[in-house]
Amino acid sequence: MFDRASARIGTPELNDVLIKAFHRHQPPAQQGKPAKLFYATQVRVRPPSFVMFLDHPEALDLSYQRFLENRLREAFDFEGVPLRLRLRKRKKKGDEPE
Repeated sequence: MFDRASARIGTPELNDVLIKAFHRHQPPAQQGKPAKLFYATQVRVRPPSFVMFLDHPEALDLSYQRFLENRLREAFDFEGVPLRLRLRKRKKKGDEPE
C-alpha cells in the first residue's frame, strides 16, 4: 500500500479517467448547466492529492466527489489508499486574484 500511496499519475492519464467519469455520470447541474472539468493534476503523494479545475466546483457535492475518488481507486490501484481531492474554480483572464 505504501508504494501505491507514493505513485505519481501523469496529468494526461488522470484527465482521461476523470473525463470518462464525467461522461459516464454527469455531475449535478449548477444554474442549469453541468459542471465542466477543464483539467486535473496530481500535486502531492503520500497521500495522493489531486486538484481539479472546474467552472462550478460548488456543483460537485460530497457524493459526486466520492464517485470520482472511486473511479481513481479503480483506475490506478489506490484501493485502501487515502485520496485527497481539491476543487478549484478556474480563473479567467482578468479575474482578480483570490
